[in-house]
Amino acid sequence: MPGPPAPAGGAVTPLRLGLVYPECHRRGGVERVVWEAARHLARRHQVSVVCGVADPLPPGATMVEVPGAPFRDLLGLWRFRRSAGPALDRLQADVTVSFGVGCPTADVLVVGSVHRAWVAIGGPGYLGPLRLPGQARYLLPRHELRLVLEHTSVRSTVRSPRGRLVAVSQMVADDLVRFYRAPRQAIDIIPNGFDPEQCSPERSRLLRDQERTRLGIDEQEVMLLFVANEYRRKGLDVLLRAMADPSVSARRPRLVLVGRMAPAAFEHTIGRLGLSSQVQWAGATSDVGRYYAAADLFVLPTRYEAFGSVVIEALASGTPVLTSRSAGAATAVRPGHNGLLLEDPTSVVELAGLLDQALGPGVLARWAPACRPSVEGFQWAAVMDRLERVLLEVAGRP
Repeated sequence: MPGPPAPAGGAVTPLRLGLVYPECHRRGGVERVVWEAARHLARRHQVSVVCGVADPLPPGATMVEVPGAPFRDLLGLWRFRRSAGPALDRLQADVTVSFGVGCPTADVLVVGSVHRAWVAIGGPGYLGPLRLPGQARYLLPRHELRLVLEHTSVRSTVRSPRGRLVAVSQMVADDLVRFYRAPRQAIDIIPNGFDPEQCSPERSRLLRDQERTRLGIDEQEVMLLFVANEYRRKGLDVLLRAMADPSVSARRPRLVLVGRMAPAAFEHTIGRLGLSSQVQWAGATSDVGRYYAAADLFVLPTRYEAFGSVVIEALASGTPVLTSRSAGAATAVRPGHNGLLLEDPTSVVELAGLLDQALGPGVLARWAPACRPSVEGFQWAAVMDRLERVLLEVAGRP
């Protein structure tokens, strides 16, 4: 993916950096990006993280706590934005970096997804268990608030004399231009990365038997892995129905769900499809590499995925991937070599056919060696070098 070059060798003049996001830890998506940014940047700069929840921060990084966490209710993002703004201002940082639209305006806005693009897809909305038509999603308060915050954040950054947008994929960059008329010259494309200490074929080989025993999965069983915190958008419903298709159900694959959200809303579907003994929830984790090690195939039939770090992590671990073309990271998947790509993420029939193909005799074993080479250059260190170069440019220290 295109992006600014990594910092050249030699001394780097330290910056005072302020990073802001509600949470900073290794158990989520954006939360992990913030933690990795703090870890990398604190090696050469003075880093303060304005947040409400954090794991022990990396050496050299300081937490500026915003009280009232967690921020997961409907108005939580708005409250955090109001509370974190003064804290960020008091830092008097050389460069400030925001990792979400619920954060106060900063010099650099890292855009992990464009919510307006997801809403525009037109899929159904949900109000509790109630399924609503696609257009009704614009009227749901949780979408309305995010859209207002997103518009404010993007436009404020673009209008700032030294404002920069960082998009995690070309798809996100295109959406910023399409929906907010952001000038392309103000957008840098820097993908998310993976930790080679957590995700590698060597580690997967060492941990595979141990982790499968812990999960209660026999060696002869096929383990599918689904890692997400938003089950509906990521396509869990489609995956469950595909598993019940006769072409797949005969193989009786096991599905392990990893994420902080319990699949309570899907328990009825799981039982009705006869999958109760094949689906298990493992909860959240700060070491997802253990699950990639145990898995035979990572599956993410997502309807909208601005990037999808889990796709890169799975491939880095040597685990083949079946995902949709709707994922920004799908560019790393070479169909028939290290995985497969789903054209229609709502199609149970298509997904069942791809699962049947992937689970054929010897297919996954043949694909596994091609996984890691496809993501070289996505290590966190390399990715964060590129972000550091943007911050140096914003500070006027090229």
